[in-house]
Amino acid sequence: MKQIYLYMQKHGYSLLFLTLIVIFLIIKIPDLLLPCFWDEAWPYSVAIYDLYDHGLSLSPGAISPELYRGHPIFYHFCQVLWMKIFGSSLLVAKTFPLFISVMLLISVYMFCKALFDKKIGIVAVLFILLQPVFLTQSTFLLPEIFLALLTLLTFYSYVDKKKILYLLACSAMLLTKETGAVFFISIFVWHFIDFIRNKERNFVAFLKSSLFLAIPILPVAAFFVTQKIIYGWFLFPFHVELLDKSNLLDKIFNRFDFVFISKANWFLFALTILSLALYLYRKIKFKKENLISKQFGFFILFLIFATFFVIFCAVNFFSPRYILCILPLVMIAYAYWIITLFNFKPVLSLIPVTIISVMFISININAQNKRSLDHSLSFRNAVDCQKQTVQYLEENNYYDASIFTHFLMRVDLEYKCAGYRSNDVPFTNILNEFDGNAQYCIFSDVEYSNEFDEIKSSYDLELVKRFERNHAYTEIYRVKTSAAK
Repeated sequence: MKQIYLYMQKHGYSLLFLTLIVIFLIIKIPDLLLPCFWDEAWPYSVAIYDLYDHGLSLSPGAISPELYRGHPIFYHFCQVLWMKIFGSSLLVAKTFPLFISVMLLISVYMFCKALFDKKIGIVAVLFILLQPVFLTQSTFLLPEIFLALLTLLTFYSYVDKKKILYLLACSAMLLTKETGAVFFISIFVWHFIDFIRNKERNFVAFLKSSLFLAIPILPVAAFFVTQKIIYGWFLFPFHVELLDKSNLLDKIFNRFDFVFISKANWFLFALTILSLALYLYRKIKFKKENLISKQFGFFILFLIFATFFVIFCAVNFFSPRYILCILPLVMIAYAYWIITLFNFKPVLSLIPVTIISVMFISININAQNKRSLDHSLSFRNAVDCQKQTVQYLEENNYYDASIFTHFLMRVDLEYKCAGYRSNDVPFTNILNEFDGNAQYCIFSDVEYSNEFDEIKSSYDLELVKRFERNHAYTEIYRVKTSAAK
């Protein structure tokens, strides 16, 4: 018994971490069998398989800009490299984001172990695993979790002064998506502040270190210059048109809510504010509770990054999955301050951890009855309905039928790489506009618009088949007459 106790005392946290990873894999492995959903279906899966067919490349000319949308294509490159090694099936392709997700969790644990302690690492990993957006995106062919891993590695390498790792991680981060530039700028802001607050200022040393920190910008600069030469623009014109500074303050509060407070994270946020208040009180009154240098650097750099990130998301087009870039750092910060709050009686920290676990488990279970989204496990419902719809169309030989439907269903029917079609026989007459000559209409809860109601009220439609799962549904209608009612 004593040997078991000593073993658990030495390896208990590692075993607990492995247990969390196993539970995560049990939950997510079934999702490897699912087709693609939303942006994953188009443009990402189409871009990935197009790059697979044309050969590995990091050049902006490797695939159509309509597919990679002007973003750097390092994620696409790595995804295709994985498929070249292990196989090109969609199931194999989806093991890459799952592998990256596990690597992200391992990195969070090791980061916390190095900077704080194992207990904070376990709690941070648990908090990440409870987030619906992470659970959902961890098997999606999308770059956000890949970017989150690279951002964390860049953060760690900068704080811990790992120069080679910094060059590799930061270069890869910038080559994955423009969001990485937000953290890159944050590093320079903190680097300048740290120089100013240092009493022994050495400008030459500061200049040299600044030039070193800037090296990772060279590869991504080469990408965008090449893009300008080939296409005549640095950034994808459609995305530039989406930049919007109107109602900026409202959008800043909205993005702040998404990053720090939404779902059950308000509970973590409240406990963190309480812990910070007590920390500042003890620091001011008793002159103690000082953070060590690396921990102080972590939190200041995190605050700078969080500020810039929220503003960036407010100005740009925003999707909730974009918060994955900063989510691990948020959860590490929450874990640290909540554990610190109960330093006087560590066992009491189990109370808030248990409460937040129950709250998020409830949210994830109840998500099955909510609207189908790509940052919620409710996506499974929509995918199942769409899969059954395509299967029905194939079994009943609708290949040449004139079919009007919404964008994502058109993608499901047109691109086999999205994972819905079972063979190479194309659907030859898919309409993106309803002109009265359509033989069939397919409507669903995904991308439902008022146009569908107008069509239903204006034309004589017969319901042929309806598929539903919880809140999600798809309906196939036959257009009985082309004349308006």
